[in-house]
Amino acid sequence: MEISRANLTTLAQQLSQSTDRQLTKVVGLIDKLSDRGTLDAAISQVRDRLATLRPARPLSLARLLFNPVEDLLDNDDVYRRQSRRVNRALIRTVTQLVEQALGPEAETLRTRLADKTTHDEALAFQMGCLVWPRSAQALEAVLARAARDPAFRVATLGRNLDVADQIQDLIIFLKAAAEIEELKVNLPPRPFGTLALQHIAALEKTFTAIDTAEAIDAIARVLIARASRPGELMATIDALCARLSATQARLLTTAITAAAVAAFDRDLQGLAQRTARTAPQNADIAERLLSFLVSLDRQKLGGNFRVGSATLVDARHFIAAFLSPAVAEGVAEAIALLAALPRGEAGNDAAIERLERTLIAVRVLADIDRTVRGDRKAEGQIDRLISDLTVRARDHISEAAARDADTACALAGDFCRMIELVKDSEFAEPLWRNWMTELNRL
Repeated sequence: MEISRANLTTLAQQLSQSTDRQLTKVVGLIDKLSDRGTLDAAISQVRDRLATLRPARPLSLARLLFNPVEDLLDNDDVYRRQSRRVNRALIRTVTQLVEQALGPEAETLRTRLADKTTHDEALAFQMGCLVWPRSAQALEAVLARAARDPAFRVATLGRNLDVADQIQDLIIFLKAAAEIEELKVNLPPRPFGTLALQHIAALEKTFTAIDTAEAIDAIARVLIARASRPGELMATIDALCARLSATQARLLTTAITAAAVAAFDRDLQGLAQRTARTAPQNADIAERLLSFLVSLDRQKLGGNFRVGSATLVDARHFIAAFLSPAVAEGVAEAIALLAALPRGEAGNDAAIERLERTLIAVRVLADIDRTVRGDRKAEGQIDRLISDLTVRARDHISEAAARDADTACALAGDFCRMIELVKDSEFAEPLWRNWMTELNRL
């Protein structure tokens, strides 16, 4: 299905602003289309949300093949060679090559997967264990023939030599796919933060059983991509290395460092694009970057990871340059959401929830800005937001009080909570007492 660029932009904006329920419903409808065409570009804008929501998506051979690298897929317009990522444009080529290699079995597989979704995890793993090794062998045969037959290479893979390099990389993931998928089941959903003891035990079990550099590297790349705070993961890996063999510890340290540096560089490159993002999205990015920065600076603390100091200094400046406008934009976004609230009315749960997420994000961005810069310049923006919050709170509460005291009290509670999110309870509590005193006089 093809739609114009203008309509595509509008759809992408609407999807980014939709509720979780609306997004899940629309994506479900798009998934039912036999040819999604340019609609994939609209979905690409909300892939991070979909990864968190995990709605049921149709199970297919393509999804089985690329499940092991689902966290490393980049759209064609942002993919860069040697980024240690996978171009989403590769999916169709690889799927067609594997279907050709499977022959009639491909149709049998399609029949077994019909009406199945990504929530049928046991079936997906079972079918994957059958498909992954055979697909790796088939793709190795294609690359071997392409290496000795230039005409076949051009006809099958095109003239872009990077396609063959990506397929070679994918083969490594397919060979380690069973271990990758089993580990993902035993870890928290993406994006995961602090790992519990059972999760660390799952990591230890996986890395103890694997001793090939390629498999360890593949798993390390997946882990870094799935971590919301890679620094915590790297600290966990650092401690885990003490319980592995010397060879395994060396391979894992090398792999996780390389994966972190590549992901850190990619995230920094993403900042330069100045894509329109919400405050919560910017806060997630900032937390991830700070986590990278702290962990890659571990050399000063005697850890295993080694990264040049000049690289980290440049990165710190780059992140600081991102944070300053991000805080200002977040404050502007929060003020706009405040202005959109119906005056003196309670029960706007969805609007309040969205506003609170934005306020939390602004506070996070300001805190990280202070950590990275070493000053409190962002507090000026916070003071501006607090000033707007308190003025609007008084207006909302006063207007509600003229009609209904219970509504006024509910609004006072909402605004008090918002102020606590941005400032603290010590600042919010006197405001609350003043509002209650004024309401009691009415």
